[in-house]
Amino acid sequence: MKKITYKNILTEYPKINQSVLPARLKKKEFADIKDWYDLYGQGGDKVDKVIDTFIEQLNEVQKEVQNFFVRSGKSKKTQEKPTAKPKTKSTSKKKAETSKPKSAPEKKSNKKRNSKKSETKKTCSTGKICYKTIPVWLNSIRAFLRMANQKRTMKYLRNFTAQMQEDFKARPGQRTPNVTQLKYIQMLLIHLINNNLNKDNKESVKVGISAKKLKSLKELSAKYTVKKVIKKKTPAKKMIAKGLSGLGSVVSSENLANMKFETLNFKGQWKRLIGNPTAVFHIMIYGMPGEGKSTLAVNLAKYLAEHHGLKILFLAKEEGISGTTKEKFKRLNAVHKNIYIADKMPSDLRFFDVLIIDSVNEMNMTPDDIRNIQAKYPKLSTVQIFKATKEGKFLGQSDFAHLVQAEIICANGFAQAGKNRFGGNQEVKIDF
Repeated sequence: MKKITYKNILTEYPKINQSVLPARLKKKEFADIKDWYDLYGQGGDKVDKVIDTFIEQLNEVQKEVQNFFVRSGKSKKTQEKPTAKPKTKSTSKKKAETSKPKSAPEKKSNKKRNSKKSETKKTCSTGKICYKTIPVWLNSIRAFLRMANQKRTMKYLRNFTAQMQEDFKARPGQRTPNVTQLKYIQMLLIHLINNNLNKDNKESVKVGISAKKLKSLKELSAKYTVKKVIKKKTPAKKMIAKGLSGLGSVVSSENLANMKFETLNFKGQWKRLIGNPTAVFHIMIYGMPGEGKSTLAVNLAKYLAEHHGLKILFLAKEEGISGTTKEKFKRLNAVHKNIYIADKMPSDLRFFDVLIIDSVNEMNMTPDDIRNIQAKYPKLSTVQIFKATKEGKFLGQSDFAHLVQAEIICANGFAQAGKNRFGGNQEVKIDF
């Protein structure tokens, strides 16, 4: 019996009798080893460890089996290919008698299995497998194909890999199709990230993949499609009628004037500074260092928690969860059961009503990052804190200004709104 090594595993494994192998060493697991084979010895410790462990366990099982056959006096040939029992007339007759009744239930079970499959997948007229919406696993493969052999920033790669792992960790009871390909993509990206740990988030690296593997992933993606549902066009009169009854997106100016929208009804200095914001609002606060940006935000968090019962997450990236942060909240009397502090962005923000980011610059966030948060959590309000330039403008891309409804400038111990859709326009002293 030949010892299995990394060099000969692809040729020697198929010769092993599968009946002597435990489940962890069967062909299904070996398929993963084949996919990761090319990544072995290229710096990915996780890949090397998985393959080495598989080979080690394989050799242990083979050794145990060999010792068993030696003790029982059987030859190597009998171990690999068990001899079949000689057929007799009586056994052949029994097989003939029992073959008919056994075949019937097998066909029934196949029908049941096929019916279950037809419920989840449907074949389109084009011959492809149709889904009503793109499944998460297929979306991940297609997203990877778009970046294959292209350059992507390290931040994008880290976020994509983390999201991919999170998506499939959150479905423990569901079977994911084509799991081998997904594992291969994950391992390739992890290997790429580990090899570029010294690179900054903004630096780009090429996502390399072999032509053979790229072709197989493209072929897999091409098998599936999403069935488009063609909606009948609603006549303009009916659409307007629906709008007038409050069911559609078209309303008359008279009805719009009579509509009531939920607002927070700010009082005192907050009404003078901000006005009457909607239930979901997005505000920017900016200023030079030491001008009271964070202090104003902590006071706003205290007001929202005490007077409106909102749950606030204060993302203190600049100072972190530290003694200075503790002192600030205690000094401003902002210790409240509805205010939470974090030093990095949580993966789930559904628990909160307001997110205060201190600061957007320290978090290295882009306008797309803010857009993604607003799209993913449409009921979450945001207060975005920015540093200021020497010219007195906020530090960052101009697109940030289009993502907020009010801009508040802090200078010389006072705060005043610049652009503001909520009506506040008075200067207010910041309570330090």
